[in-house]
Amino acid sequence: MSTITKGDVRKIAMLAQIRVEESELGTIMQEISSILTFVGKLQQADCSFAHDAISDATQQTPQRLDIVHLANTREELLANASEAAFGMFSVPKVVE
Repeated sequence: MSTITKGDVRKIAMLAQIRVEESELGTIMQEISSILTFVGKLQQADCSFAHDAISDATQQTPQRLDIVHLANTREELLANASEAAFGMFSVPKVVE
């Protein structure tokens, strides 16, 4: 595993758009190195028993038929309105 340098930390900080003081570089280098060491241990884990987390690509999603229906008329829609005026829905005024 490669070692992390102060230049690497500066580049990561620049990409993440965070300000890192020179005095913090050593601590951050150690933290990143420990994270990478842990990730290296995870890569060695045996995962052969695990099942795929994604579904089988051969399964097809059931689809409904694309049938054209006639749209509701204005009169049919307004018949369900509590109030209608001038061929439109009528609602109470909410702006003072």
